[in-house]
Amino acid sequence: MIQAVACGHSVGNVHRANFPEIVPQSVVNENNTDGAQPFDSTPFTFDNTGVNEYLSNTGLRGGPLVVGANQTTNSDFRIFNSDKNVTMRGLASPLNFQQKCFKIFERMLDTVPRGTVLSDPISVRPWILNEGHLDLSSTGAVTYSGQISSWSFSASPATASYEYVTVGGGNTGPKNSQSGSKNLVPQT
Repeated sequence: MIQAVACGHSVGNVHRANFPEIVPQSVVNENNTDGAQPFDSTPFTFDNTGVNEYLSNTGLRGGPLVVGANQTTNSDFRIFNSDKNVTMRGLASPLNFQQKCFKIFERMLDTVPRGTVLSDPISVRPWILNEGHLDLSSTGAVTYSGQISSWSFSASPATASYEYVTVGGGNTGPKNSQSGSKNLVPQT
């Protein structure tokens, strides 16, 4: 369990929007609207920085689930320290970290009953519709607007396309496709 948590928390954040009891309001600002608080100082890189920051009590020291103000939510600290940090010290080497993490991820992913046929891998969509609006004006004009989210910090697409059909999906009329400029604003 120690390896699974340390490896899994190499990337990512705890978000105030989801966990206000863990992440303080002071983390929220104009560049961090959902209050993302990382586990280590390299939250977008899979590496053992968090392990070493935890062991040396430097940087982000393992993140908000290790050193948060609310002792009851410092679950990572209790997990990491449960064997007096023996496992964490074993993850301090970059090579050991990768070997142990890949092995623990493999064990987690390969836990499937015999005879189960898996589907093809699912690829992550680079953009997802976060919010969409279809509005009808008083003159009968239809406008579509919305916001998109990205899993990365790449630039937003220059255009967005959509298709629509008649009510119920019936094909009583022609399908239409339109492209528009950046009226779909990315949120990261």
